[in-house]
Amino acid sequence: MLEKIKKVISIINQVMFDLSAGALTVLTVIAVIMRYVVSKPIMWAEEVQMILIVWCVFFGGAIAFSERGHIAVDVFYEMFSDKVKKAVSVLIWIITALAVGWLGNLLLQRAVTMLGNHSVTTLLHIPRGFVYAVVAFSCLLMLISHVLNGIDDLLASRKGGVKNE
Repeated sequence: MLEKIKKVISIINQVMFDLSAGALTVLTVIAVIMRYVVSKPIMWAEEVQMILIVWCVFFGGAIAFSERGHIAVDVFYEMFSDKVKKAVSVLIWIITALAVGWLGNLLLQRAVTMLGNHSVTTLLHIPRGFVYAVVAFSCLLMLISHVLNGIDDLLASRKGGVKNE
């Protein structure tokens, strides 16, 4: 069951990242051609590019969470005994879960506020709440991946193995 959920989360992350990155690439190429070859810049291109960059970063981060590809500094960690390593790992897991949950909640609240205020982007009048809601959604995907990885780690440690690497 956990593996099926992980697979669905992974597919959502990858599709959203691929769509964002692909749209960003195509838009940037077209914008450069229009500006420097045709001499008719696309006025709204920068607005959409900024949104797509943020989406790429957050969905890329969600992919890193699901694949355990996030940054880790092992210099001090490796100096500890196995007992201390377990305690530090649990502490880091809790802090990470709280941080991602807090960020996702903050962005969701901002999305709701902006939708309620009918706040839109300058040129295309895209609802800003939509932009923030997508980022909050990526935080939810990160949190789900983090919890599933934590469950895997817990099950592996009960069986005597270690799965966190």
